[in-house]
Amino acid sequence: MSNIARWTGGNLESSVWGGSLFGSSDLNGLANGDSILSSLSDWDNTGTPDTWLDANIELTIASNTIAAGAYIGLYIAYLMEDGSHYGDNQFTTATGASAAVPSWQPFGLIQVPALSSTTAIRGSCGGIILRKKFRMLLTNNCGFALASSGAGNVYFDTSDINLNG
Repeated sequence: MSNIARWTGGNLESSVWGGSLFGSSDLNGLANGDSILSSLSDWDNTGTPDTWLDANIELTIASNTIAAGAYIGLYIAYLMEDGSHYGDNQFTTATGASAAVPSWQPFGLIQVPALSSTTAIRGSCGGIILRKKFRMLLTNNCGFALASSGAGNVYFDTSDINLNG
């Protein structure tokens, strides 16, 4: 028997970029400086937990020139013990877009290149350790509102390590 550890697909979402972390219209028209908590049901990572999450963003804005320092922030908002608040209690299940900024550390800051005529914002971050029940939260700091329809989404997959090779 060989001692080989291999990546294996996760239980929450095992296909490559197969799952969406936000509802189909959650990100539409999200203003610069605003944050939004996903409208999707909680991701429950308590039964047969996954270890890691990888995320990939594909967002759309009207053609604009992006300034240096622009970014999209991704946060995992864990469900608190009260069963209705996420993270620092600024965001509840019915909050919607808010100018509030999460007080906890983002798991990913995706830099948006300072280019002219930008319409697509893409990027990825990975290796985020998962626990508990959670929803995703996104902060738009690209300098412009996201498209009013078809703004895009954040896709993900999860993985684990199989220590039996």
